Amino acid sequence: MKKNFILLLAGIMVFGGCAIHPGFRAEREGRSMITDYPMNKLAVARAIQQHRIIYGMTMEEVIESWGYPEYQHELIINGMVYYSWAYRKDNRTRILYFRHGIVVDIK
Repeated sequence: MKKNFILLLAGIMVFGGCAIHPGFRAEREGRSMITDYPMNKLAVARAIQQHRIIYGMTMEEVIESWGYPEYQHELIINGMVYYSWAYRKDNRTRILYFRHGIVVDIK
């Protein structure tokens, strides 16, 4: 019984960390979520080549991937400054939100 409990607890700890939304992680860790993990650096480079956006990219990387936005806005939410960039791609409007120059949300 105790062994099953320990295995369950270990599973929760391992998979619980994976369940954190990348946007929350990007906002919490900032650019270190990319620079501290070599696989994430490769993911950013691959995303730029494929003209995609992923959490943790810098504003410069987004411009490299999608070009300059059609619209830019500065938002203050709960005393924190965010920037939103709007793009029209494939008959859809995509909005990227940045905190400290890092993508923290994609709508």
